[in-house]
Amino acid sequence: MKDQESHEGSRISLRTPSIEMTSQQMLNSSSYPEPEAGYSSPNTLPTNAVSQIASDGNRSEPIRERNLLQRFCRILSVAGFALILGWVGTFYELKRLAVGLSPWVSLSSFLAGSVVLESAWAALTLGLAATLRRRFFCRWICPTGQCLDWAGSFGKRLGLKGVPFPKIGWGIALATLAGALLGYPLMLWLDPLALFAAGVQAVRLNPANTVVYGLLPLSIILITVVFPGLWCTRLCPLGGFQETLYSIGHLECRSSGTREQAKEQAARSAGMVAGQIEKTPRRIDSKQDSEDESVLRSSRRVAIASAGGAILGWFAVCHTTSSKPRLLRPPGAVEESVFTGLCVRCGQCVESCPESILFPQPLESGWLGWFTPVVHFEEGYCREGCTRCTEVCPSRAIGRVKPAEKVQAIIGFPQVDMGVCLLGEEAECWACVRACPYSAIRYEFSEETYTTIPVIDPRRCPGCGACQVACPTKPKAIVVAPGHPLRPVSRT
Repeated sequence: MKDQESHEGSRISLRTPSIEMTSQQMLNSSSYPEPEAGYSSPNTLPTNAVSQIASDGNRSEPIRERNLLQRFCRILSVAGFALILGWVGTFYELKRLAVGLSPWVSLSSFLAGSVVLESAWAALTLGLAATLRRRFFCRWICPTGQCLDWAGSFGKRLGLKGVPFPKIGWGIALATLAGALLGYPLMLWLDPLALFAAGVQAVRLNPANTVVYGLLPLSIILITVVFPGLWCTRLCPLGGFQETLYSIGHLECRSSGTREQAKEQAARSAGMVAGQIEKTPRRIDSKQDSEDESVLRSSRRVAIASAGGAILGWFAVCHTTSSKPRLLRPPGAVEESVFTGLCVRCGQCVESCPESILFPQPLESGWLGWFTPVVHFEEGYCREGCTRCTEVCPSRAIGRVKPAEKVQAIIGFPQVDMGVCLLGEEAECWACVRACPYSAIRYEFSEETYTTIPVIDPRRCPGCGACQVACPTKPKAIVVAPGHPLRPVSRT
């Protein structure tokens, strides 16, 4: 009887050796028999799986250290960019270079105006880094991304979650570049560095301009709080542009990998490598590869984005060329048909003007020119030795002007209303002649009206507005108007 029980007990242990192994393997695995050939227990892990878990654990520590290092670098970037953009000093070129680091802005400016920015070398370096390392700028440098990370963390603490949304950042980037080829980059004002600069300037400007330049950055922050990660991963055009660069750099590698996977799959089907590969087939496309699939593989989407950007760019050029009247733009501004596209709405020109004659205009020049800078001569004029606004513009919407070339940086041309002018009433007034820093105004006697009238030399007058500010009449008898005898209103 005992022999029978022992025989049944041994038979049971032989039937379920894996169960006993599972419960006791950490104590003394050598005292139990080996499982039958081909037996696989759901409670045990294969040797390669255990080694994979161990290797993943070993890799987690360097990944954690790298993430901390990336966050530390971006926090330093936030402090550095805020110091440069908000610092009141004489190094205005640093402000221009800070925003001009964006490879997207640099390339768009070159395509639209055939201008190579001073920061092009740095932007090119960052572009090459993004080609080799996915979203290099986003992960290591971007100050806007770090600020939005803080906003997203706050939203997660409130229990808010992200929403599924298609990636359109690359589409915005390609559409803007396609429009730049026709002379009008569409949405450069969505560049994260320009948004960061606008947010910094919004804090330093007067309340009216604070609302204007803080509106867009604040809106993006609120979007990120409500939908954490939405802007950086789905909407940011600079991030999408980096994804495009990375896809171009790894297109050949992915093509080679796809060919190797196809050969391996064919070998599996034909039974050529039977016994040398695992019984469970390896997934060819992982979830991460499906999520981060190259935009270049979808030729239809690329074609639609590029064609749409080109059409909108052509329409914008035609619209701004035919629209009148044109507003007074800062000295050195490019053609009106390009200016509203190249301007990134960073607010640095408005903040740097010592005479406070630059203002962001809402919709005075149409929906394409919203928040672009315009000149208003109310209490100050454009001084002959000042070139600050030309030094801080990151996209060359306002070109560089030297003080000796200021007379050629045309803003407008004065128009005289003799019905208001004191000279028309036979009164003496020398205000405009004395105020002109370029000696462009002289008085001549008119035989037609038998009065003295002011005559303005267009070769000496850039339309600085000094005469308008000095005019004692109300309303002003001399007003700087858009256009110039040496340069028509429509400059195409």
